[in-house]
Amino acid sequence: MNNRIIYIDDNIDDDDPLVLSLKDEEFEVKVLKDSKNALEYIKTRQYDIVLLDLDMGARSTSGNQLFNEIRKVDEKVPVVIISAYIKINHYSNSSRENAYNQFLKPMFHVYGNEWDGSIHEIFDGDPIFEPHGCINQAWSVAEILRAWVEDILVERPVYEKKYNLNKIRV
Repeated sequence: MNNRIIYIDDNIDDDDPLVLSLKDEEFEVKVLKDSKNALEYIKTRQYDIVLLDLDMGARSTSGNQLFNEIRKVDEKVPVVIISAYIKINHYSNSSRENAYNQFLKPMFHVYGNEWDGSIHEIFDGDPIFEPHGCINQAWSVAEILRAWVEDILVERPVYEKKYNLNKIRV
């Protein structure tokens, strides 16, 4: 691995804290703000991972469409979704259904219909993406369960309103 990352997000700059942190760790990061340019870049260059925002703005191909196009070009490259997709789409039925189809449904494909929410830390990079390594890491399981309950089922924690935890604090 040569540590080459493509970061596709219409609202990010080269001085973004995540970009700077990756560069500090000696990753080569290419920031692209336009899905059309990003796809052309992906077709002509080698890279090790793609970071992708799903909400690419009204003037650009959606992140979902771009994800599908990336898969046509390279079905093995890891694509990490960085997005508040469901929240920014106001928990709409279509955004929840899309999140299920794009993120959780593939987990059922890997683990089967009896999947308990556990997730391995390591997967093969080639289809069928067989899981290996440690299972049931707390942060991995917690985020999958949180996404399922809060973002897909739209069930908020009962204590959230009581303690006003749904408001941003400084």
